[in-house]
Order: sequence, then C-alpha cells, then structure tokens
Amino acid sequence: MGYAGSKVDKTEPLALCKERRKVIKQAIDSRYNLAAAHVSYINSLKNIGVALRRFAAAEV
Repeated sequence: MGYAGSKVDKTEPLALCKERRKVIKQAIDSRYNLAAAHVSYINSLKNIGVALRRFAAAEV
C-alpha cells in the first residue's frame, strides 16, 4: 500500500514529500562522494610525501 499505488499523486503535499525525499537522497549521496574525495586527497598527500622522501634520500 504505499504512495506508489495511490491515485492521488497529483496532490501538492505528496509532490512536496516526493521532492524532499529526492533532495535528501541527493544530499546523502553528495556527502558520501565528498568523504570519498577527502580520503583520496589524503592518500595522494601521503604518496607525495613518500615520493619526496625518496627523492631527498637519493640526493644525499
């Protein structure tokens, strides 16, 4: 029985509810994407540090 089978899909409150649900889902997905980007950035910084250390050790 949920809203999917309902014939009152054209009512304003139901349309607002569906829109809010969609926006909240997009916000959650964006949050996960941002967290993944931060992890990737931190890993890149770590790899650059390792590369710089190797470069400096080769010079000495």
